[in-house]
Amino acid sequence: MHADADIQVWLDTQLGAQQALIVPYVRSASDAQLQYRIALIQHAGGGTSRINQQGRVALTAGQPASLPRLAVNPAGDGTCRLQVELQDDGKEIGTFDFDCSAKP
Repeated sequence: MHADADIQVWLDTQLGAQQALIVPYVRSASDAQLQYRIALIQHAGGGTSRINQQGRVALTAGQPASLPRLAVNPAGDGTCRLQVELQDDGKEIGTFDFDCSAKP
């Protein structure tokens, strides 16, 4: 079964004194088994850090499902981007790009 194009992706961010915890969520209008790829890219202090994760997520129609949690160290003037790519049987169904530059 191919996933419905009605996919929602959002972030829940919890700010702490030393870091921010970011949890991506996915919701679909129909049941689906999707593959995901997450890329977290941080630029700070003249350097770049990149974390990639991938896996599978089972979606129940209308119910949010969380993807892996990521901890981010907020940098004063740095930037943070989080990209979530979703696929159904190897076919890309959506790429979602977020600014995760959290400032506590």
